[in-house]
Formats: sequence, C-alpha cells, structure tokens
Amino acid sequence: GTEFIHDITNFLTLSDGSILIGGQIRQYASDDNPQTFHLITDAEGEQLWWNSYGAGNLGPGSFLNDGGILFSKLQDNTVYAFAIDEAGQLLWEREMGEKAYPWGVVASPNGGFVTYRYHVLDKYSADIELEWSQEYFVDQIGLSIEDIHPYHEGFVFLGRKLNDEFITVID
Repeated sequence: GTEFIHDITNFLTLSDGSILIGGQIRQYASDDNPQTFHLITDAEGEQLWWNSYGAGNLGPGSFLNDGGILFSKLQDNTVYAFAIDEAGQLLWEREMGEKAYPWGVVASPNGGFVTYRYHVLDKYSADIELEWSQEYFVDQIGLSIEDIHPYHEGFVFLGRKLNDEFITVID
C-alpha cells in the first residue's frame, strides 16, 4: 500500500533556519493506526531527514530550554511526551497518563514542561519529575482546557465551557 500524509500538526522553524514538519501518516484512508512522523527541510524545501516515532496521533511541538523539541502523542488511549534534538534523534519518551480530550504538552519558561489533559495540568521538571498536578474547574460540567502557552514565569491557558471560552493565567 501507499503511505500518505494524513495530518500535519507541527510546523516549526529551527535555529539554523530549517523547517520541522510533523504529523501522522496512514497506509490508507480508513487506517486506524497512524504513524507519527517528523521531517526537516532546508530553507529551500529540500528534505534533510525523515523519522517516524511509532504509532499514534502527534500533538503540537514546542522548544525546550535545553534545545530539545517537545511533543506529545496519543497511542492506545495513553498520552506520551517525548523530546527530540534538531537532528531528529529521540532524547526521551515518557507515559503521561490516560487519554482525555484535548491533550498536549508545552515547554515551561523556567525549564521542564506542562502536560494538559481535559482539566488537569501536570508540571514536570527538566529531569522529567512531577513537580505538581492541579485539576481546574472539576465541578463545572462541560469545561476543558483547550490550549496552554508559556507566559512570564507561568502559563496562560485557554478553555471552553459549553459555548463560552475563557482565559486563565497561573504561576
């Protein structure tokens, strides 16, 4: 069968001007087992390398303070975080918990990273040790964290409650 790119979830410019593109590839349209991929092109669009990181749905990426690139993927109802270097080599991978929508990871401004799953935020150190875990708005039906971004020494997260949206800043 022919593989084709099913979904592009990442488009990052690297320090040398090359471009990292990532997402899922599938064998055929109804394939329920997509494979994650990353490829790097130079500024002219010539492919420099291609790598697959196993089965799963790839989440957006962000840059870590140590120069690595952080990603999340959903595989077999489990969320994983993993980091690669700019040459595409896997630096580490860790199981982060059960599936919950939406989900993802983002690098922390002061090192480490934060994962989010539905209404739970987990903060990890640069050594991948859990520093804290916090549930937000658990008693409010229909609320979820949709996206999170570094903000000063903390984070700002965007959420949704039924048909309304909100923004919250945390330290």
